[in-house]
Amino acid sequence: MEEHVLALLASTQSSEAGPRQSAEIQLQQLQSDKSFPPALISISVHNLVPINQRQAALNCLKIFVSKWWLSSLEGNRGLEPRVDNTTKDQIRDALLAIVINDTADSKITTAASNVVSRIAAIDFPEAWPNLLTDLLAQAPQSTDQQLHGVLVLLIDLLREAVDDNTFTQHGRNMLIVLHNIAVDDARKPQLRALAISAFLSCIDSIETTRAMNKSASRQLMQEVVEMWLPFLGGYLKLDMPLVPTREDDIVENQIAVSWRGVTMLKIQVVKTLERLSKSFDDRMDQYSWDLFIAAWGALQAHAQAYRTMYTEVDDRQGSLTDVDGLQYTFDFLVLEELDYVQTLIKSDPVKGSLNRELETVDPFDQNNSNWVTQVIAKLIDYICISAEAEASWESDINDFLTEETSVTESYNVRSASANFVRDLARWLPQYLVATVLLAVKMLICKPDPDWRSKESVLFLLQQVFEEVYFHDTADPSLAGSILDHIRLLLTGGNDILRARSHLVMSCLTTSSGEAVFGIALEYSEISVRAILEDSSDLVKVASIRAMQNYLQAIPSPAGLEIQVKTMNAISSFLETQDLDELKESEELSATLAETLRDAIAVDPVMSLQRDALRLLFTIIQYNTSNLQTSEMASEGFSLIIEAMSQQGPARYAELCRTVVPILMSAIDVASMQSNDELCGLAMEMVEKLTDNAINGLPENYVSMVMPKVIGLIYNDKASDVHDTATVILSLILSRDSVQLFNYQDRSSGRSGLEILLLTIGHLLDPRVDDRSAAEVGRLAVEVVEKADAQSMRHMMPQILKITAQRLNTAQHDPLIQSLTSVFAHLAMVDAQQMLDFLESIQIEDEDGVNALEVVLRKWLQGSENFTGIKSVQKNIVALGNIYKLHDPRLANLQIIGDLVVENTSRIKTRSMSKEDPDKYQKVSMQLKLLKVLVSEIPPELSPPNSPDKAFSGGEATQRRDSDDDDEDGSWESDEDEVHDLASLASRQRLMGRPGTPFASRQYDKETLDLLIDFFRHVGQDPDFNTMYGLLNEQEKNKLASLQRVAISPSQLPGNSTIKA
Repeated sequence: MEEHVLALLASTQSSEAGPRQSAEIQLQQLQSDKSFPPALISISVHNLVPINQRQAALNCLKIFVSKWWLSSLEGNRGLEPRVDNTTKDQIRDALLAIVINDTADSKITTAASNVVSRIAAIDFPEAWPNLLTDLLAQAPQSTDQQLHGVLVLLIDLLREAVDDNTFTQHGRNMLIVLHNIAVDDARKPQLRALAISAFLSCIDSIETTRAMNKSASRQLMQEVVEMWLPFLGGYLKLDMPLVPTREDDIVENQIAVSWRGVTMLKIQVVKTLERLSKSFDDRMDQYSWDLFIAAWGALQAHAQAYRTMYTEVDDRQGSLTDVDGLQYTFDFLVLEELDYVQTLIKSDPVKGSLNRELETVDPFDQNNSNWVTQVIAKLIDYICISAEAEASWESDINDFLTEETSVTESYNVRSASANFVRDLARWLPQYLVATVLLAVKMLICKPDPDWRSKESVLFLLQQVFEEVYFHDTADPSLAGSILDHIRLLLTGGNDILRARSHLVMSCLTTSSGEAVFGIALEYSEISVRAILEDSSDLVKVASIRAMQNYLQAIPSPAGLEIQVKTMNAISSFLETQDLDELKESEELSATLAETLRDAIAVDPVMSLQRDALRLLFTIIQYNTSNLQTSEMASEGFSLIIEAMSQQGPARYAELCRTVVPILMSAIDVASMQSNDELCGLAMEMVEKLTDNAINGLPENYVSMVMPKVIGLIYNDKASDVHDTATVILSLILSRDSVQLFNYQDRSSGRSGLEILLLTIGHLLDPRVDDRSAAEVGRLAVEVVEKADAQSMRHMMPQILKITAQRLNTAQHDPLIQSLTSVFAHLAMVDAQQMLDFLESIQIEDEDGVNALEVVLRKWLQGSENFTGIKSVQKNIVALGNIYKLHDPRLANLQIIGDLVVENTSRIKTRSMSKEDPDKYQKVSMQLKLLKVLVSEIPPELSPPNSPDKAFSGGEATQRRDSDDDDEDGSWESDEDEVHDLASLASRQRLMGRPGTPFASRQYDKETLDLLIDFFRHVGQDPDFNTMYGLLNEQEKNKLASLQRVAISPSQLPGNSTIKA
């Protein structure tokens, strides 16, 4: 077996897909063989087997354990166990031996530890009670190699297997063992760093045990601080060893090994101190000033080494971690120190001391030195562009723009320093402005060629001005004092420094108000010339980005001049580019689109005459997959539409004549190139154009747009735009039904109405995806409203029948809402007639069930997921009309009601939900109607602990007992509540995820008016007391809260009011 498995493991690492996939399938099939796990163990311990294949064996074993170790795992019930208890004992012992082996390779140790932790997550402590105790006893007497395995396993166990109860039992001993390793100078720095990393995981456990025993947790926190802080604080102050040269790193001599070990250990020390300061702030505040002095001293001491290693000479590789995931490069240490200093500055003792030092300081006194000037001086060193970034920016403009727009996922020393400066600028704006301006003057005027420091201080200045003057206007004298100095940098010199100078000039001149608009206009022209003439694409793109500030700040008529020049410059820039490369240049495309959007905004009408649309489509057709590019293009197009529409029907018609051919052409191009994103964007623009129609659509609009839109609806490959296409048809019908009904398709001879009815029938076909048909209800309602009665007399019953049948199979919430809107529209006109009609329709594939039951069931069960204020309001009116009928058929039809809550504190998992599905009460349709309408009352209207009184004619009253509240007023989940975490609805409710029906709904006065009017009316019905008694307590509280608002409008949340 071992030889066969070993051959398969070797094949899984083949570069050829066929042998690799075949081997993976065979290994999966072998999982049913009881000799398979022992074979994997045998391979993993064999020293003659290559390391990568031994790792593969252990990874394969981890997969096996995850699936088959426990017979009660989901999917294993009823199957013969794959591993008996004897084999489990052998595997556990063998794996533990690998972990603490004195000669094992670290990669094998780590892989074996992952398997042990996976087993421990299942077996510990019940089936493996001594695991943690044995490990902690083994640690002090282990060799370095053995200790490595013990620590790696401890970290894995803390993450996967040690729960709160286990930590409460073993945590104190674990902290002592880890501390003894961390302070032991005889141990390797890497092992001491691992011990501190394990301690970091312990802090997570300490925090989660607070709720179990607050007093014991407080005592443990105090012990932790007293035990660990002397070592951590002392090591923070420890000097770094001799800086290794590049040659030292290559040969990995003792200088390089020592530097790497101390760096790794210091990184973990600083991480831990920061975590302690955040988690145990009440105990750490008293030490914060001394720690701040030490941390800031370390940052000052490390600046020269950082510049030497990363920005000036060596260009060392940074952001590296070892096999255990521990960071060990110097840039990581500086990054952690920057973050830690920022954390400490926010503590009250440090902030108070620093504030007192500045009380007598004039921020604009050039001869004064204070801690702010010291901080800025050091941050200039750390913000300097690294050699790696310099090479990256010069080879790929997108890397420059990614950092400039702060959309990069990379968090580095430069971005951390920028965050530090912005934090300080929010706290001490005037000090930061004055200090950075002084630093700019001193550095810019230096004759030396240190362009990195100059770019660094300009970058700092840009960060400060953007933070301080985002909403306010700067004193013009501030910018005026350095503009001439910076202007000297706009020509010649380093490309990156020139690019930064353009960005800073635009920031300074547009932050200083009208007094410097003339200067801003002058510098905008310099940036335009740079776009046209500079030899560096980096400078050109920076200048394009700089134009955004000028376009937004400088008013007309000068703004119109800048608009023209900017659009011409962008057009010239695009002519010099390989447009096919834009497909890979997402940030460049987004920057071009954003600048063009800002240019359009200056005067959208004039921009149309200056080829704005052509430029927009040139940019987006090469990069429609980029969301920001598409959004900017869509916003620019919307500005043009809105501006032209406001000038009357003639200008709107002129716009349509220009735009519609472009959009139809874009749809054709998208179809030929299979470019779904371009098609979607073009259709979105058609929708906006149609929606802004004034007094009908321009002549021939329907004949130009309709064939393309209908063609897309019938094109299965264009499913992403089916809903938008349906909305466009609805808008055409809404804006100009006459033109649409007069339209006749040339190829088929069908009329516009006939085409619409066939399209509705197509979208209602169950074979059409729910998402594609999501807007069909809106279209059907428009047809019902706009078509004459004679035309609809024979078609209406058929439309309603297939709508009811489609509703029966619909699963997608938007489609359910769309289809029910058809019946809501009818219920608002004549609810009784609608119910009678539905009862007459038999639903196919439903034995003995008519449309009345199907439609109301889907409608009532889906109402809580409906979105849109107007749609919710129509739903309230429609359901209210149905309820007021008191139709006996609704009292006899049953539907699911409230969830039956089990008396248990268990978390209900996916497998438990399958075995024991949730149970619901059965209620009548009439009661469900009332419950749905009550659910529309905003929850924030119902304050806790207040006397409640319902709409019940004064007879039905109730109060909620407030004695069950937590003693400290904090919210905690009900112990008896069972959460079905497998349910998407439950997860969305718990998370309140934006974009879902369970995110906070928007309520307005009109909606509340409708609810108040309805409940005031039905509250007088003789049978309402009976219905009220069937509501649950939460629903009764909601009714009471609504009555309080009706009586006293001042109780309405926010600034809204409602008439009594």
